[in-house]
Amino acid sequence: MKHSEQQLFKAVDEILFYLWDPLDCKEIPAARDEYRSYVPKVLDYLISDSNEEKIAKHLAGLEINSMGRSDASQNSIEIARILIEAKDWCFE
Repeated sequence: MKHSEQQLFKAVDEILFYLWDPLDCKEIPAARDEYRSYVPKVLDYLISDSNEEKIAKHLAGLEINSMGRSDASQNSIEIARILIEAKDWCFE
């Protein structure tokens, strides 16, 4: 993995845990890797230049299909924007 990809991996991991956090576990140190398994797919979306809507839809799908929530949190589009900004920063 290139340095910029490593930076992006770390940024995505932190954004998912501290900002997205649909299970509200950011205050639990033992749960720090709770969303890490989702990072590679989010990276794929980012590296393939997916738009905000596609990334937000993926995040919402994770909440409903993987986490068993009845509805998705309202911040998916905002998180998608932040993820794209992180990608742009890591690859500038």
